[in-house]
Amino acid sequence: MLRRSGVSPDGLASSRFTQSRAESHLRESLLDTIDRAHGHLHWDTLADPDLVQARMKIKHVDDEGDD
Repeated sequence: MLRRSGVSPDGLASSRFTQSRAESHLRESLLDTIDRAHGHLHWDTLADPDLVQARMKIKHVDDEGDD
């Protein structure tokens, strides 16, 4: 049985499964990257005011140049 889109129900389920696996892989990669960034030894070299300033700079890196 084909749907109007030309994709069989089995093909649609397979496509969703593949997308779900890709999303899971991306989420796992993101969480690994976050753990590496947060646990990096660089953060131990900064005192409180410098630490806050450095993290805010990273947080707003996309805002630079929008002036």
